[in-house]
Amino acid sequence: MIDFVLGAALAGLAVRGWLRGFVREILDLVGLVLGIWVAFALSGPLGNFLSDQFDVSPEVARIGSGILLFVLFGVALSIGAHFLSQVMRLPGLNLLNRIGGAAVASLWGVALILVIVNFASVLPLPDGWSDQLEGSTVVEAIAGDDALPQRLFERLGDDGILASLSTLQSLFGADRAVPQGEEVLQIPPAPADELRQAREETGTAVDRLNEYRLDNSVGALLVAQPLTNVAESRATQMYTSGRISRDTPMGGSVSDDIAAAGILLEIDGEALALASTTRAAVDALLSDTEASALIGSAAYDRVGISIVEGPTGLLLVVVLGG
Repeated sequence: MIDFVLGAALAGLAVRGWLRGFVREILDLVGLVLGIWVAFALSGPLGNFLSDQFDVSPEVARIGSGILLFVLFGVALSIGAHFLSQVMRLPGLNLLNRIGGAAVASLWGVALILVIVNFASVLPLPDGWSDQLEGSTVVEAIAGDDALPQRLFERLGDDGILASLSTLQSLFGADRAVPQGEEVLQIPPAPADELRQAREETGTAVDRLNEYRLDNSVGALLVAQPLTNVAESRATQMYTSGRISRDTPMGGSVSDDIAAAGILLEIDGEALALASTTRAAVDALLSDTEASALIGSAAYDRVGISIVEGPTGLLLVVVLGG
């Protein structure tokens, strides 16, 4: 059924393009592509603002801001395209202009399907809808993992949050995951060259952890580079092995790695979270009873943080010492 609907929609757009001509359709397509780019480029800052001001989760704020920017920018450019096309109107629509309009309108439809399917993949749709999308030949050809339009869409967006949310939901049934005790969270192992240490994000994480401690009348944590080195090493090891656990390596622990690095501490601890963004990962820790008690303990006075971006999402490793 969904293939029939999508096929009819694409055919209808092709007819619309035939009637309107190349100039109007190319302006609409440019507006759509720019709208996608703006939505991904600015959804981070706007999402953070919405999360802070309206107390919504970072994931909801990020996706909501992306949709809002896409709609607003798309509407603005469509209005501009309408007036510009009036100025550029040709005396008559010849055959070549009509064919060009039909082709561009079809591309516009493909781009719109990409946007809808990618956002739908991270929304809580009814099972019937999700099954129809997954079984659709048209969706697979346009928005499948190996489909050329999907790869171009991912390169244009260069964001990764939608893919991360989709992967986390498929693995854990939730947007975030925090291992309890010695629990092991299994993820697909990733090669080291697909991982990135997002060191520019660690300051944000430290600030939010210290805000939590200060709100609970506990002194702020100082960043310790030796602990940061341990955190980065453990985060990479977890991601490449596909085992997100304090029991890393198997049978080992953060205490072993701290001792091996020659760091002298009276007490140490570790908290882990998988999420789509840094804010979401920190919120996951602070919402977890075990992790928040660890982070809020007055026994710790220093911290090392690693934030690793990879195919499954963002891994936050917090190593505490005292």
